[in-house]
Amino acid sequence: MDGVKMLNDWLADNKYSRRKLSLEINMSVTIISNATSVKNRDNPAKYAKFWNAVRDLTGIEAFGVSATEHVKKSNPVIPDYLEETLKIKKKTVLDKRLYKKIGKDKLLKYFADKGLNCILKVEHDECGEPYHYLEVV
Repeated sequence: MDGVKMLNDWLADNKYSRRKLSLEINMSVTIISNATSVKNRDNPAKYAKFWNAVRDLTGIEAFGVSATEHVKKSNPVIPDYLEETLKIKKKTVLDKRLYKKIGKDKLLKYFADKGLNCILKVEHDECGEPYHYLEVV
């Protein structure tokens, strides 16, 4: 049975509203809504703290979730065109936001894992603004 459906049944049987539940487990109604929303049903570990609090309140072990199941993905996507451009032209300019988001070390490691040994160079345009580009060595 779906955990959200089980929770809704328990709330109805015990005459709890979401507000009363939020007061009992000391979490906001927003967190309850997010944890039980359709988009988060496939990943209950994302809201492990909520589900474990519900388990403690209800005494139903089925609500318990291991927090280690949820691994936050912090790897931003590096566009495929960068790799293709490096393979063909051996040089490409980096988007400033991508450079700030990923960082020098992760970029160089990513392309090294793809078999492209690169160096990062910084040059300045006519206005004095720096721009970064990767060059295959």
